[in-house]
Amino acid sequence: MKKYVLLFSLAIAGLCAKAQYFQHLYGSTDLQQTISGVNTFIQPQGHLMASENNISFSAASNLIVTYTDVNGDILSAPNFNNEYTISDLSGTVLDITSVNVFELENGSGFGAVGLFNNGTGAVQGIFYLQLDPTGNPTNIFSYTPVPLTVAWYNLISVSAVAKSPGTDDLYITGSTETSLSQNFIYALKINTVGGNILWSGFYDVIQVGFPQKEYSNDIIESPYMPTGQPEVVIVGGGYDYNSTSNDAIFFRLNANSGAPIFPWAFFYGTAATNEQFTSIDIANSPAGGTNGFIIGGVANMSSSNADFWLMKSDPAGGTVWSSTYDYTGNPGNANICQDVKERFNTLSQYEYYACGTTYNGTIGGADLLVIKTDDLGNGVPNGEFAYNTGNDDLGFSLDQYNGTPADGLSIFGISYSGGIGLSDEYLIKSYFNGLSGCNETFSTPSPQPGPGLYSETGLKSFDFFTFNHLMVSSASLTDVTLCYNTSITGGDNSRMAPAEPKGDKEAIVSPNPMQQGSAVAVVELETEAPAVVQITIYDMLGKQYYNAEHELIKGKNQLPISLSNTNMAAGMYTVKISGTTVSKNILLMVK
Repeated sequence: MKKYVLLFSLAIAGLCAKAQYFQHLYGSTDLQQTISGVNTFIQPQGHLMASENNISFSAASNLIVTYTDVNGDILSAPNFNNEYTISDLSGTVLDITSVNVFELENGSGFGAVGLFNNGTGAVQGIFYLQLDPTGNPTNIFSYTPVPLTVAWYNLISVSAVAKSPGTDDLYITGSTETSLSQNFIYALKINTVGGNILWSGFYDVIQVGFPQKEYSNDIIESPYMPTGQPEVVIVGGGYDYNSTSNDAIFFRLNANSGAPIFPWAFFYGTAATNEQFTSIDIANSPAGGTNGFIIGGVANMSSSNADFWLMKSDPAGGTVWSSTYDYTGNPGNANICQDVKERFNTLSQYEYYACGTTYNGTIGGADLLVIKTDDLGNGVPNGEFAYNTGNDDLGFSLDQYNGTPADGLSIFGISYSGGIGLSDEYLIKSYFNGLSGCNETFSTPSPQPGPGLYSETGLKSFDFFTFNHLMVSSASLTDVTLCYNTSITGGDNSRMAPAEPKGDKEAIVSPNPMQQGSAVAVVELETEAPAVVQITIYDMLGKQYYNAEHELIKGKNQLPISLSNTNMAAGMYTVKISGTTVSKNILLMVK
């Protein structure tokens, strides 16, 4: 009886959640690498993320799992920010990499999946860690390859996990290298309650004259059955036997057995360029003549001009439309797409969001980037959202709350700003028009025609995984708020292209950049009515340098800000202007 009371109270807490917009860092004093993130729905609404923690670059990397509330906070249970040390049954601490997280069914907790090895070189296998709703470990299982057709497998990645909707089953996929200098794709279907394997296998796209080199990047259970069989789809990249370039791969498996489904594997790309699919989501939109899948990837990926790539396919993998996107905020540089999501907005229209990184960005060295399009891949005005805390920030995964009180985008990345450690988990919660409150710039995407279907070939499967157990212990970590807002002037969750605001004009700070040691800065702001505002300046770690009240008149205002006693070092700062009718955040650089 108590279980049903708990589940009911958790559901009510989720329904009562309100939209919040913020940027936040989580981690330890060491180096966090890669990140997997999702929103939670069965638990009280919040954000779940994981990364591996390189302990001062030692041989062992631990697992970090963070579960926040909708405000990005971990102030009290059930939220947590924990580091997990995983060991084999002999007590040897294992090196953890390539982590992914998901929410278990029925409010029973969370799951984390990744790779482990004991420091001998080759990666031994896959771990699956079960956590209760407050982050305490309950079980941890392992899956190791059985090399019957090769001498050995060295697992390279767990690239993705995907739940089977409405069940306790989970798909896991990744890539491996073998004793024959080949790279194969693997996939497993497991039961998340007992951890047992339902099916598993390794897959080779049949090639002629080239070493087999294939990589998996994402997996999804298909809601379609073009051949009358339940299906799961895997996307990635590999070398097509018709050329020496790398092309994107799409293939389907029987969801009940893991057996390949004819017509086997499709390659997308060109003979002269290198492409790869990195993510896949269901495309419910009928635009282009059919629903199917929206697939994210990278076009021309081996050059310094790599671009985001979005392709819509039909249920069997046929191309509906294909577009590439060079970040217009700083064109001509490498842009790497990592995740893609479809949204059904409040005007009953579909739109797409692609998340990743633009290198040599406009704010820092590398900026976390989101590109927003309509359901035909057309760029939306101001649909490029770039975020950076002051150095190199990388985007990895994307999720959304849509049609709930907590509506907005959740963007998961890694920040190398040194806010907590050498690098930290970086979570951004924004409106659907990209506004989050700080550290952001906006521009408009300019799509170009993208690659299409290049060739198709056979697919064979072989070998399998075995099931075992590991051991785990845990400890708590810390976090830092960068900015937080219950609402932002100009923030919009309703339309693909927000209307031009009728109220206050954009605020600026001058000079910007500002020389270190400057005594005065000027905030310029135009308002529609008199107002009293608070102006606060703080650095990327949240330390306050200036705080004072100012009166605004209707029309243009020039407000001198005395900085003679602030001792502001070189770096990035946020100038926050807040009042009853005014809410602005301006990024200030001191050099």
